[in-house]
Amino acid sequence: MKSAIIIGFIWFVWHIPLWWAPFGTLVSGEPISIIPVIAYFIMLICLSIIITWLVINTQGSVLIAILFHLSINAGIVLLFYPELNMDFKKVHLLSSIGMLIFTGFLVVKNKLKTSANTV
Repeated sequence: MKSAIIIGFIWFVWHIPLWWAPFGTLVSGEPISIIPVIAYFIMLICLSIIITWLVINTQGSVLIAILFHLSINAGIVLLFYPELNMDFKKVHLLSSIGMLIFTGFLVVKNKLKTSANTV
């Protein structure tokens, strides 16, 4: 779990240049303020935890991690085409709720598993 959070932080830093791109992150093309940056940071930490869980539970399959990352990127890019209206951005933010819930489930599950192994 700690490694997933560290990777999430590195991933966040890696994506900072994309903030000034027309699309690429939650804050791209928008005025940069603290709330979207924090939301983006939390999303990347959650995605890092989910991808780490996927890799561990598929016997180390990096292909699964790549396909999951690709599906996230494909979905996000579709939201930022100029001909789409801003309602798609709201849909993306709302879809993050499921990601947050699943990440919470994985964190609790990991804590329970860790505490059961120490008994």
